[in-house]
Amino acid sequence: MATWRGAAASKRLALAFWKFSRRSRTGKFGSLLGLHPEELGGTTRMEFLGPKNSIVSTEIPAWTCENGKMRLEAAVALLDEISTYAGCCMWDQRCRPGFSIQLQGRALRPIDVGAGERIKVETRLQRVGRTIGFLDIVISDEDGDPLISASHLKFMHSGAIFDLAFRPPFQETTRKLWEYLVLDRQPEHEFTMPSTFEEVFKIKEEENNFGAEDEAPVELAGLVSLDARHGNPVGSIHGGAATMLGAHAAALAVRKRPEFLSGEAAGAPTMVRVNLLSGIATHRPAEAHVRAQVVKDPPQAALPGSLHAHTRILNEQGNLCIECETVHAAPRKDRQ
Repeated sequence: MATWRGAAASKRLALAFWKFSRRSRTGKFGSLLGLHPEELGGTTRMEFLGPKNSIVSTEIPAWTCENGKMRLEAAVALLDEISTYAGCCMWDQRCRPGFSIQLQGRALRPIDVGAGERIKVETRLQRVGRTIGFLDIVISDEDGDPLISASHLKFMHSGAIFDLAFRPPFQETTRKLWEYLVLDRQPEHEFTMPSTFEEVFKIKEEENNFGAEDEAPVELAGLVSLDARHGNPVGSIHGGAATMLGAHAAALAVRKRPEFLSGEAAGAPTMVRVNLLSGIATHRPAEAHVRAQVVKDPPQAALPGSLHAHTRILNEQGNLCIECETVHAAPRKDRQ
């Protein structure tokens, strides 16, 4: 159930979770995104916290940009963590961060903001229940002009111990003890801010011999190594990292089909959606298999001439863990 504990208490709670994120040894992706509040020495600013919406602004890391502009999937990665700590946690009756099970973002116009510029992430509460949480998000430039419309679906499970510790009568005491006995005694983790996107998401291409013999051919088959840089604070893969990996594989696959395009490269995606299914959500493998396939004008396409790329990410045992879909609005040659 949704609740409201006041702006001051909500900010203290969000700061505790971000402090945990910066001290975790098993998950550092939030640090790579530069998500560190001003109160803790960073540049992320909680501008407004309310009972139904919140506004957080942050600077765009250079490595998440392409051709000088922020990638759509990078914006979705940022909102994953922001809408959790400055949204879901402070509205849930038991302060649960939950697990992301779907993230979706759609560009409302060309994304014209780049490295070092500040964006605003407004999270709007739709519903936080016993099992599922629904959040709507709008990302705007510093002047408040909307860039991206997004949604975040959460599985609200955090375990029996967490539920007991953060029951309403104990929440403030639990938070204080957590910070005093654990967080304040643990140094921040070490990390190096990447200089390029490929430093974080390097896909080593391999033969497409994975899966059933009748598996449809794919444009990209590869292997990617995963470590703490891709993790969230509890050690599973960060929802934002899953989104960026899936979209990156999709972009590489699209570039392998120049016959669909008017130029040598696909345009930036106008939509990205990722579903985190199983396995990786609770366990981050050392390696994951990536398969990406491109479909031209699928039956469900809303935009004629668009390209749809589908990415599947599988664990070491071959189990499907993550699905990602991107839509590229680059015109095909036969549409000109």
